[in-house]
Amino acid sequence: MLLRPFAADDPHYQGSNTWPYGMTHGDIADPYLQYKWTKVSWPSAFWKWDAKTSTGSFNAAGWRSALEKVSEHGRTDLPLVTGEPWSSTPVDLKGIGVLAASVFKATPEVPAWESWEWGIEEAHEGSDFATSKAYYEALAPKVREVRTQANSNGAAKTLLVHQLEGVWSTIPSRADGTKAFFQSEALRYVDVLSRHPYPWSDFISPDKWLDAHLKTVNAYRAASLKPNLPIWMTEMGCTIDDAGLGAKKMVDGGNPVSGLSRRAAAVFLVKTHAIAFAEGVSRIYWYNYRDSAASDSDAEQHFGLRDFWGYPKPAYAAYANFINRVGDKACGNVSQTADNIQSYRFSDGKQACYVVWAYPAPASPVSVPLSLLTGGARVTSVTDTAGTALPLQQGGSIALDNSPLFITAAIGVSH
Repeated sequence: MLLRPFAADDPHYQGSNTWPYGMTHGDIADPYLQYKWTKVSWPSAFWKWDAKTSTGSFNAAGWRSALEKVSEHGRTDLPLVTGEPWSSTPVDLKGIGVLAASVFKATPEVPAWESWEWGIEEAHEGSDFATSKAYYEALAPKVREVRTQANSNGAAKTLLVHQLEGVWSTIPSRADGTKAFFQSEALRYVDVLSRHPYPWSDFISPDKWLDAHLKTVNAYRAASLKPNLPIWMTEMGCTIDDAGLGAKKMVDGGNPVSGLSRRAAAVFLVKTHAIAFAEGVSRIYWYNYRDSAASDSDAEQHFGLRDFWGYPKPAYAAYANFINRVGDKACGNVSQTADNIQSYRFSDGKQACYVVWAYPAPASPVSVPLSLLTGGARVTSVTDTAGTALPLQQGGSIALDNSPLFITAAIGVSH
């Protein structure tokens, strides 16, 4: 595909809170991936804390400089607060207050720093309800203190993001952690719920579980005190078996992992975005930009859209293609034909993009009339997952398998 560079002054990336694409550990200077949101900054790198005396110091100038570098490239960072005193045991509310006051004073309320994420993968969807309930009872005073300091130090509108890691991909309707969160006191002080629904350790295809899981999350949200709380994914990705080792041949902490093939990883990325956006997820930070080591078998080191040496994988092109085709179009319709063709229609009122694939995967490609998918609208392009243009014949058909295709059509113009 022809990658299209973007300009840092494009309105999608400067001041727009609706652009839904983000990247964890991204290269902020990459001109081809049009993501606005990043996760590259940690206040702990600028923070020194003495737990014995509950005193600390914060390099405010260095912190602001780090965030400004991100902003100069048209991106906006999501700072992640970890380490002491946030994670101190027993809970150190005084220390949390000092830390929160320091970082909010150093980064006044401006568009470049519109949200903060506190804690890292502390809550886990795999916990039972009683364990999750106890966790949120302990979390509530911590996030209340952060909210108090934000309101008192020029950051009253700054969004506080809480992350919940994991998913029951084989039982997608089970979400004990989500249920406990939406019934907890902590909900009062959280502005965004972030999901990290990694389907460890086999990275099951999203069309088998993600829709059902997000419908469960949305049901708990609808019954809560904050039925319109934004849902993000501040991490989501898949391990890629770049060396072709095979099932259960990669490892994570000594445990076997089945990484996806490079082609399957590109498909995983596209399906995740289409399904999540259709279910109301308003922002996704893909994890991650580049492999961090040369090991063939270390699963954690193979989430990248680029390999360790910087060469793009098919998922890199798939991500660029999804952004170029779908952009910030709204998902207005999800349908399934008699031939089990999944269709996600994204539209901005002038142009529609249909992300379509066959599920369950057919034994051989299924021929589907374009008019059946687009309602007779004039099709302007058809591309495969990675953005390669396919032959187009108005009124003709396309062959679909389990790999998504992108069909772009002009609204109100028939063929």
